[in-house]
Amino acid sequence: MKFLIVSILLTLTHCVAIAQWVLLPAPHFLNAVGKHGQYLFVGGEENGAFRSSDNGESWISVNNGIHSDSDPSPATVEAIDGVENFIFSTVDYGGSYISFDDGDHWSVLFHRLPFFSFITYHGKLFTALYGGNGVWVSSDTGKTWDTDSVGLFSGWAPDKQKIYTTPVVSNDELYTTNEDGFVYRSTNDGNSWTLTYDRIEASFKRLYAINDTTLFVCTMDSIFRSTNRGVTWKNIKQHTGTGPLVTTDNFIIAVQGYLISISSDNGDTWKSVNGNLPDSVYIESMTVKDGYVFGATNQGLWRRPLSDFASVAVQPKQSTIAPINVKVIDDRITVEYFSEVEFNHPKFEVYDILGRLISSSVERYAQKGWNTITIPITKLPSGTYICRAIGSGFTQSRTFQISW
Repeated sequence: MKFLIVSILLTLTHCVAIAQWVLLPAPHFLNAVGKHGQYLFVGGEENGAFRSSDNGESWISVNNGIHSDSDPSPATVEAIDGVENFIFSTVDYGGSYISFDDGDHWSVLFHRLPFFSFITYHGKLFTALYGGNGVWVSSDTGKTWDTDSVGLFSGWAPDKQKIYTTPVVSNDELYTTNEDGFVYRSTNDGNSWTLTYDRIEASFKRLYAINDTTLFVCTMDSIFRSTNRGVTWKNIKQHTGTGPLVTTDNFIIAVQGYLISISSDNGDTWKSVNGNLPDSVYIESMTVKDGYVFGATNQGLWRRPLSDFASVAVQPKQSTIAPINVKVIDDRITVEYFSEVEFNHPKFEVYDILGRLISSSVERYAQKGWNTITIPITKLPSGTYICRAIGSGFTQSRTFQISW
C-alpha cells in the first residue's frame, strides 16, 4: 500500500452583473408571469390571463373558462405557469384551472386555491393548499385528488391546518416545508415524509430546489441554504420578502419585493441588479425564457436580456494551493482535497503517461473545506500517472508516481 501526495491549484471565478430593464406593453397590476413552449403568460388584477408569442411585445386575452365563484367576468389571476403538457392558473376566490391548448380553453383543476404552484413528479401532480392538510396529489391530471401527508404532521406544532408549500424536487427526492419552518423529505413519491430535524426560525417560508445538491428557503427576513438534503441550514442573505427565486445556467436571481439580486456562487455573495427600475416597482413573479428575464410587477411586465447580467467584469475568487492527499489502496484511489469555495460536480480523472484515461469520478458537490472522493481503478503497474481535477472554472493536472 502506497500513500501519494499531489497538489492542485483550484481557481474559481464568478460573474456578477448590473441589469437594465424595458417595460413591455402588458397589463398593469400583475401577480404572475409564466411560460410554456413558445408562449409567455401573465395574470393579474386587470382582466385575468394574457398570452404572448413574441416575448411580451403583444398580447391576447385567454380567459375562456376562468372566473371567480360569484363573477363570470375575468377574475384576478394569482399564478400562471406551464407544467409539462399543460398550463395552470390560480384565481382569487375561484380555485385553479388547467388548459391543454395554451389558454384557449380552461377547465377546473382544483376547487380550492393552491399555495403557489403545481409540479409533476413521476407521473403525479402535486400541490399544497392555503387551507392546510399537507400535500395533495393527483394521479389523473387533476380529475381526483388525495392528501399525501403521512409523516408531515410531526414537529413542534403538528397542526394539520398549517400551510405547506408545493413540493420541490432535488436529487430525485421531494421536499416541502410548512409555516412553522419544518422541512420534510420524501424518498417514495410522496407516500410518506420524514422530518429533516432542523427548524428554520423565521416567519413565513417558500422553498426552492436549485439543483441536485442545493435547497433554498426564502422567508420574510432571510434566505437560507442547505447542501445536505435539508438537515442543516445556513442564513446566507438578509432578505425582505419571500421570493420569487429563479435560476439560470450561471445565476441565481432572488426577488425581495422592490429589490432584485443575483448570485453566481451558489448564494455566497449577491449583487443588486435593479438598474433603471423605478423605486416604486414591486416584483411579484419572475421567469426566464428565450434568453430574457421577465418580472411581473404592479406597473406591468419588465424584460431584460440575460446576456446583460454577464457583461460586467469578472471578479475572480481563488483558493490557495491546497494539498491533495491521494491514497492508493489495491483497486481504488482515495483523494482528500481542499476547496475554499462551494461548487457542483467536481470531476477527477486518472491518466497514464501516454494520456490514456484509466478511471474517473464525478461527485455531486464540493463543499468549502476538506472533501473526500474515491476513484475506482484496476491494479496499476509502477510508473508515472496524471491526476486531473475539473471543476467550476478550472482544470488542473499534476503527476504522481506509483512504486510497488
